Amino acid sequence: MRAMPKNSGQTAVFVFILLLVGLTIGISLSNRTVKDLSSSTASDLSSRAFAAAEAGVEDALRQSLATLTQSGTYTSPTTEISANNTKFSYTVAKSPTFTQTVPQDSAVQLSTIGVSGNLQIFWVTTGDATENTNRASLELTLVRNSGGNYTITKYAVNADVRSNNFTNPGGTDGPVSNLVSSTDSSYHNQATIALPAGTDAVRIRTMYNKASIKVTGTGLPSQSFVITSRGTAADAVVRVVQVTRAIPALPAIFDYVLFNGSTNPLSK
Repeated sequence: MRAMPKNSGQTAVFVFILLLVGLTIGISLSNRTVKDLSSSTASDLSSRAFAAAEAGVEDALRQSLATLTQSGTYTSPTTEISANNTKFSYTVAKSPTFTQTVPQDSAVQLSTIGVSGNLQIFWVTTGDATENTNRASLELTLVRNSGGNYTITKYAVNADVRSNNFTNPGGTDGPVSNLVSSTDSSYHNQATIALPAGTDAVRIRTMYNKASIKVTGTGLPSQSFVITSRGTAADAVVRVVQVTRAIPALPAIFDYVLFNGSTNPLSK
């Protein structure tokens, strides 16, 4: 009987180890490929869902204000935007409370059409060190409509006592009273305006510093719309985009264009 080589067992073991290593590498590469494909698919679905959510925002923004103010919340039907089961839907909620941080020397505008009663203006948040270092004063412009004739009246209030002929805290100027402290603990100051009849808009300009401003009032029309859009891809991945749309407002130059030194009312 022919004898087997002494190293044949070692060769078999070596071949087995090579096969084992090759199999391990193959499985590892397969797993890596599967993970890469899964990650690529998830990224693609995420991008499609986000694009769908943005499409929903754009669809909401093109709606007229009349459409969006029909009810407290406007809900769109779910809309499919491609053959890949990518969809969007959105809701639009009215917000009668105005809140915004206004840079120094900038102006914002509120619609007050149909409002009869007091308007509460809160400004300078208590937790903002920058706003409290040199608290902002406000210039208030009331735009009134009397049978198509428009007039403006300006008032100004200080957050702290200043010698600038503005209404200091605790003082009163016409329909505007400037409280010493705010009834809302989140804000340092508060001014109350007893709106004269026919006041269609109130413009607020900050001076000396920026200011976070909140305005409330009974019967105050919607001052902004919060659009929440939901995009879905392949019924699996969901992305949500939220945008706040303010009502149309006149630009800042309006405050300077409408200066009228005469006693005659402004007309269209």
